[in-house]
Amino acid sequence: MKLGFGEVLTESFEFFFSRLRLFFHLVTVPWILSILLRIAGAALTEESLPIVLAEKALDVVPTVMFMVAWMRVVLLGPARVDRLPGLAWSPRETASGNKPEARRSFVNCCCPSWI
Repeated sequence: MKLGFGEVLTESFEFFFSRLRLFFHLVTVPWILSILLRIAGAALTEESLPIVLAEKALDVVPTVMFMVAWMRVVLLGPARVDRLPGLAWSPRETASGNKPEARRSFVNCCCPSWI
């Protein structure tokens, strides 16, 4: 099946705008954390390279929190988002790789059958 550029663009915009309220619910906490990090970084009087780099490195955390939640919506559907990002921590965020059942479920869901 070959999709044209216009069809892909239309589907993308329709997907996003039909879930706009959910998008803003998912982005709220990470966005606030990101703003607080930027305010704290700007409050430091010394504008040195290590401070700027540390601020940017710490800003990755709220960005990833949002990205994981939004990708769950895109790939698994809105029903699979059970909490706002940043408000709770579950074994999913810990990547419980020591448990055999976690490894089996990852292999079954994410790896091609020929591996």
